[in-house]
Amino acid sequence: MGEEAWIGLGANLGDRRATLESAIDALRLLPHTRLIARSRLYRSPAWQASGPDYLNAVARLSTGLAPHDLLHALQSLETHFGRLRPYPGAPRTLDLDLLLMCDRVLHTPELTLPHPRLHERAFVLRPLAELAPDLPIPGRGTVAACLHTVDAQDCTVWCNPLTICVHESLAHMNDVNSNPFERWRHIVIEGPIGAGKTTLTRRLSERFGVPAVLEDPQANPFLERFYRDSARYALPTQLSFLFQRMDRLRDMTQSAAFEQASVGDFLLEKDRIFARLTLAEDELALYRQIFDSLHPQAPTPDLVIYLQAEPDSLVERVRRRGLAMEAAVSEDYLRALADAYSRFFHHYDATPVLIINTEHLNPVDRDADFDLLVHHVSVMKGRREFL
Repeated sequence: MGEEAWIGLGANLGDRRATLESAIDALRLLPHTRLIARSRLYRSPAWQASGPDYLNAVARLSTGLAPHDLLHALQSLETHFGRLRPYPGAPRTLDLDLLLMCDRVLHTPELTLPHPRLHERAFVLRPLAELAPDLPIPGRGTVAACLHTVDAQDCTVWCNPLTICVHESLAHMNDVNSNPFERWRHIVIEGPIGAGKTTLTRRLSERFGVPAVLEDPQANPFLERFYRDSARYALPTQLSFLFQRMDRLRDMTQSAAFEQASVGDFLLEKDRIFARLTLAEDELALYRQIFDSLHPQAPTPDLVIYLQAEPDSLVERVRRRGLAMEAAVSEDYLRALADAYSRFFHHYDATPVLIINTEHLNPVDRDADFDLLVHHVSVMKGRREFL
């Protein structure tokens, strides 16, 4: 088990939200580290400095890194995101602070734990209280107690201006009728087990009358056995899915409907995510030989929508839907899968990507969030956006 660490994130230059979301993804990729939870984004004026308002968040990690190693990793991420330090209090593209590591108390020239000004900063205490109000800050009391001693009036939950605009327009205009397939002919929804990709794919298909290209996990004769004994059944399960995905894509491209729009719930590239995660070294080598000899061809989607969810949420959703074949899915497997997806999409740039944090936006179950997604996809301009 790793040690619990709490990271404060802030940005007041550039596309602040995109930077913070990308930085949270980057925290998932730190060695020997797992992202446990993250707060919403909060907006506050620059504290003891000039410049635009900040967006802030807090992330909870489990890490095997020592405190100074974690500090150096955070500093490397700041540099990667263009952080400069021309003078104290200068505006910044990204600020990452190591706030707490369990109950450690540390005083070195490089690092002080807990963070020496943690108890004074509403923009840290508010997102921290969202995740753990009863968390003790050594020598200061709980997070909630410290929050009561500061003026937090100007630190508010941040709502994306686009979200505000879209919700208002949906209430008063006809934006709900936006058709994303007029712009993106082939859309793929992706995400780990339990993220809701198949349900969202079906919703889009039914709303806009486009064909749905779906995986069929229940048609894989090895999958239930894989969940019970992954070491024994990983390779046949993986190959069965590979052939099924190839068949689905071949049927789609050979159909007259291929000239029209479509929406699917898988990328062929995901096959390699699962292969690397589940196969032993010799099996992975054989799988790669088979994959390369088949040379599968897949049409490149015009847009990928990636549904993110925290591992605990995936576990809860899988348990809630109660499929018999998933009864033996382990929590460790779902956590490893969520991490593998994060790593894959951190580097994926073959097509435009819309990343949706389903902890805060639920287009699968909530109609208003679904309408917001439809509108955003219809007006999306960048190659990598967050919602």
